Amino acid sequence: MTNFRMILKKQSGFSFMEALVSIFIFAVGITAVFSLLQNTLSYNSQNAYRLTGAYLAQEGIEIVRGIRDNNWLAARSDPLIKWDDGINGVREADYLSTVLDASAGRNLKIGNGYYNYTVGTDTTFTREITIFGEADLTVPPDGENDTLKVSVLVTWVFKGKEYSIQAQENLYNWQ
Repeated sequence: MTNFRMILKKQSGFSFMEALVSIFIFAVGITAVFSLLQNTLSYNSQNAYRLTGAYLAQEGIEIVRGIRDNNWLAARSDPLIKWDDGINGVREADYLSTVLDASAGRNLKIGNGYYNYTVGTDTTFTREITIFGEADLTVPPDGENDTLKVSVLVTWVFKGKEYSIQAQENLYNWQ
């Protein structure tokens, strides 16, 4: 019986080296988990910026489409107004715009939940709307150009690196 107690006494507990190895393995595991968590959070933030950029690009196209539609409505009472009046060149506009302004390379602001150029906190996003008209497209045989190519470029800076997204669409005078 004394031999059995001596064997149990001798084998109980960890040696210093076993404890050190266990702590090292645990530290490596925790470091890997925190590194993975940090990368995931960084990618989520980057994707949020990318998604916002895509929405701002689509909004730029919708703004131009709205101006075209307003021109159609105005042409009902004034035949001198054409569907593509004021839709040309390199421009900028926000969701409240009824006309396109000359591009000044300004950053968009966010105020009351909307991106605009006048009210709110500055953001890192810029939006440039480029319209390609008759000089840039093939003119149909009837001499009328019923197509405008709208290209919207949104740029932003995230963690010191510049990113951009571009959306394009053709608008037609289908009336």
